Amino acid sequence: DEEDQKKSSIDKPESNEDNKGGYKISIKKDLTAMNGKKYPSEKVFVEALKYLKSEAQKYLRKLKIGKIKDDEIQWILTVPAIWNDYAKNQMKEWAIKAELIDRNIDNQLKIVFEPDCASLAIQHKIARAKKKSEKS
Repeated sequence: DEEDQKKSSIDKPESNEDNKGGYKISIKKDLTAMNGKKYPSEKVFVEALKYLKSEAQKYLRKLKIGKIKDDEIQWILTVPAIWNDYAKNQMKEWAIKAELIDRNIDNQLKIVFEPDCASLAIQHKIARAKKKSEKS
């Protein structure tokens, strides 16, 4: 709604090539659930990141590959390409608050724009397919 749009910070057009002169936005302070109830963005994202970590740990245990320490994991979070640097930094701060990452470990978190990550995934899939066909 109009009130939510006002809460969402919109930057002036950026002139970098990646953005092609478009607008970048930050994260809204509050998010509205399907039932109309509003929740602070921080609470929603921190809890979601805690859940992601928990599910990843369950998956690693299921693989039975041994104990992997938190500081041995590099996380990659994808964010909308329209998010500004403030929004990306906010995600990093919330990842720290969710204990997904440690502030003192360099490069433990990579924040990547969704289109870039999708492109890399497709390139990786093509490369694997080529290797597989060369072995046949």
